[in-house]
Amino acid sequence: MRNKPSSATSDSRVGIYARRSKDDGDKAASLPDQIEACEHYARLKGWGPIAVVERENRSGVSGFDRPRFLALVEAAERGMFHVLLTLDMSRFGRFDADERGYWVTRLRKAGVTVSHVLDDDRLVGEAGQIMGAVL
Repeated sequence: MRNKPSSATSDSRVGIYARRSKDDGDKAASLPDQIEACEHYARLKGWGPIAVVERENRSGVSGFDRPRFLALVEAAERGMFHVLLTLDMSRFGRFDADERGYWVTRLRKAGVTVSHVLDDDRLVGEAGQIMGAVL
């Protein structure tokens, strides 16, 4: 499941997902800091408006146990946005590669590009898929 270059354009609406968890010792940036970094990245990329912002204080071990994450995926499937943006892959989720693949495939099927402010550069090219599994 190779990470393709983003097909997002200036018309692409953006959904932002910010997550913190006690399980990771709250080492992640604060929710407002994550959202600010995502908004800045979206502006740099020239993407369209921010359509949805979801904040969650939950473990990222499973996507199925995160109500706001699930709501965001469902919003993507309804066409509310074209890019799902997180600060990094661990904010998207700390699940295994198989579950990550499930969520990314589901979003791609909805026409949504999954993007990560701090990890996008590591996910392109021939080694992108391997890095996605490692991260």
